[in-house]
Amino acid sequence: METSVLSQLLLLLAFCVLVVATLRRLRLPPIVGYLAVGMLLGPQGLNFVSNVGTTQVLSELGVVFLVFTLGLEFFPAAPGPRCGAKCSSSAARRSSSRWPC
Repeated sequence: METSVLSQLLLLLAFCVLVVATLRRLRLPPIVGYLAVGMLLGPQGLNFVSNVGTTQVLSELGVVFLVFTLGLEFFPAAPGPRCGAKCSSSAARRSSSRWPC
């Protein structure tokens, strides 16, 4: 029985929500859940998404979301005082020694 792309997407989304909620309780990263759902429901697992075109589109969307999630995980912290910036407090002057000009 051939299922529509929309029903496949909704089922994948529902499984992802359930697995990620479970992994959050175990304090594991959500990426592990996304990868597990993809392996479980993909062509090599339960073969829920067996259409090659649908699999290719879903994999491209998965890569986009993976890169977005990695960008959020590795967002750099705000830098300290810039070179040439004047520090008004003594605490700021002491902490500015971490960023020599």
